Amino acid sequence: MAGIVVPFLPQTPFHFSFLGNNASSSIVVHHGLNVTSYYYARLIVRIHAITMVTGQSLKVEGYGTDPSSDDPREFVLATSTLSVAIASTDSAGSLLSDTDTDIYPFMKMVVTGTQGASTGSQSLYAVLSADLLLREA
Repeated sequence: MAGIVVPFLPQTPFHFSFLGNNASSSIVVHHGLNVTSYYYARLIVRIHAITMVTGQSLKVEGYGTDPSSDDPREFVLATSTLSVAIASTDSAGSLLSDTDTDIYPFMKMVVTGTQGASTGSQSLYAVLSADLLLREA
C-alpha cells in the first residue's frame, strides 16, 4: 500500500499560560491540507518539550473540510476526525497518534490549549511537531 508522510507542523512552541481558569485557545496551523488522493490517515505528534500540570490539556486535531470556489465561507466539520490528546503525564520524547479512514478531501489542523478549573495562569507550554501519514485505499 503506497503512502506519503506530510510534515504539516515543524517544531513549534505553543504558549497557553496566559489563559484563565477553564479557558481555552485554538491555533489553526493549517487551513486546508489537500489529502484528496488518500483514504487512510494517521496523525503523528511529537512532544519535544512540555510543561503542564494535572487539569490542563493540549490537543492536536484534524477537521474534515471541503472549500468551495463559489463561496468564501469555511465549510468544516464541527467535530474532529483526527485527535491527539496530550496530558500532563506525557513527557518530552513522547510520540502520540490517531487514525481515521475515508477522510475528507482537505484537513484543517488545529492545536488547542485548555486551562483547568483551578490552573489558570499556570505554565502551559509545549514544543510540538506533527506529520500526517497518508495512504491510498
